[in-house]
Amino acid sequence: MYEILPWHKNVWKCINKNRKTSQILLIIGLQGIGKFNLAKNFAHSLLCDNLLKDNIPCGRCHACLLFNKNNHPDFLLVQSDNSHIITIEQIRIVIKEIFYTTHQGRVKIIIIKDADLLNISAANLLLKILEEPPSQTMIILTTSNIDFLFSTIRSRCKILTIPIPEYSICENWLRQKITDINHVKLLLSITNNAPLLALNLFNNNWLYERQTLLSNLYNFLYKKMTLGDVIIHFLNLDIKDFLQFFYYIIHDLIKIKLTVNYITNSDHINQLYFYAKKANLKKLLILQEQMCYLNYNYIQHINFNKQMLMENILLNFINMLE
Repeated sequence: MYEILPWHKNVWKCINKNRKTSQILLIIGLQGIGKFNLAKNFAHSLLCDNLLKDNIPCGRCHACLLFNKNNHPDFLLVQSDNSHIITIEQIRIVIKEIFYTTHQGRVKIIIIKDADLLNISAANLLLKILEEPPSQTMIILTTSNIDFLFSTIRSRCKILTIPIPEYSICENWLRQKITDINHVKLLLSITNNAPLLALNLFNNNWLYERQTLLSNLYNFLYKKMTLGDVIIHFLNLDIKDFLQFFYYIIHDLIKIKLTVNYITNSDHINQLYFYAKKANLKKLLILQEQMCYLNYNYIQHINFNKQMLMENILLNFINMLE
């Protein structure tokens, strides 16, 4: 049976208050809470021939069967490739598609996933569409980084925000997927109550990887591993995951120094308190600012020398403890 994610129930009611088929919608929210899921469900709902209660797609009509096979002629998904950029060529395909007559006679729907990844040329071309969108066309954009989306694009969209879900709802949903309650609690702490991201981390063995990284960090700090040995393990990480890992370690150390009780990496609290005793608060704050700057540059698609970046952060981390 088709189901809306439990933390989407209120926002699902909100998005269905206006089912006009000629609009531009921007869905924003934290990474891992289901922005694309909501956008795709809404698109599916608009295309379904036999809606159920609360505008839930039936899953059985001809339109639903096509949609579920990613083969509906009136639906187009635009997303980044391995370069983490949405290109002008992809937006040219959108322009070509939206001016065709709808095959099913209802609405043509375009979803642009992670619209902040549009490069300048693609964004400028998309803007021309948004200024005068064709009738019977729904364009839905999603982003976790609205500040990196061009303001001219934002201004032409109706914005729908998905709030951070309540912990109890996240826990109940995740416990149906993950049996160990301690893993559930830790993953929700790491992801700031983002259930889909938490599940993705679990399925990709992130808890084991994180444990290995924390152990290697400890061994490196106390001369049991060389910098080269540690880097070999860290190089397996995506830069984004590496930056997030270190950001939360540093953030936890700052909270300990400021006597804040809530710690993200609560299962390693003794190790963190040990580091915090040695840490210089001023250097911690500088390092946190550096991590934010690096993350900003990553989102802006600036290329890094991965090994040099990791070595620099590790050496700065040691310097902060001296």
